[in-house]
Amino acid sequence: MASQSRRYYKSADRALLWSRSGGMCCFEGCNELCVQEANEADLAAVIGQIGHIEAKSDSGPRANPDLSDSERDLYPNLILLCPTHHRLVDAQNSTHTKGTLRDWKAAQEARFREFLAQEMGQVTFAELEIVTQALMNSGTNSPDSITVIPPLEKMARNGLTDQTAMLITIGLLLSRQVKEFIEAMGGLDDTFVTRLTSGFVTAYQAQVQDDVEGDALFEAMRLFSSQGSREYRYQSAGLAILVYLFEACEVFEQ
Repeated sequence: MASQSRRYYKSADRALLWSRSGGMCCFEGCNELCVQEANEADLAAVIGQIGHIEAKSDSGPRANPDLSDSERDLYPNLILLCPTHHRLVDAQNSTHTKGTLRDWKAAQEARFREFLAQEMGQVTFAELEIVTQALMNSGTNSPDSITVIPPLEKMARNGLTDQTAMLITIGLLLSRQVKEFIEAMGGLDDTFVTRLTSGFVTAYQAQVQDDVEGDALFEAMRLFSSQGSREYRYQSAGLAILVYLFEACEVFEQ
């Protein structure tokens, strides 16, 4: 099947690729951050590149003529790499096979989940407060009801996969502390829960209107909950808040 050379990546696929890898190069042993921090002289710089596991064109590295043009630009066929290793895996494509690249991608995503789980044990009320204050909605709109629905049932209704299930499991590690934190904050400010939930619902509805769904929707909400922070502790805090609301509130469709 002939392929066009033009690349088109859906925003949902980009979000999955960057968020699941933790924004790090997936080349084995590299772990280069694909966004370099800003400094006194310059703004932050995005250096990461999206590579194809099976080539975009029929004549490219690891080409698979049976893939449609659109399939070649979907998340399952993409890998995040630094510029050096993107050039290398394509220049030495017999060494860096599609199986190798898929293994590296899966390993990096698993490593990032391990980082989140490790940092989850270090999250305190201080991190939860910083994350939630950034998420608060100044309005007072809230869901019509707050109904606890088992996470597995919600996952099925939202088309979430095992990879998202693992993130939910990590987030649940802090469920008791998050519950205590939200109750404590609610005792100090009777609008806290309403404004927090409203902020999430507003962000969720914006994603849905952009036709984001399934795992990509959960990842988009995870990035929103951590406000794009690259610090694992704040990412873990944001994940814990998201999972609490995922379980207890109508942040995700029921």
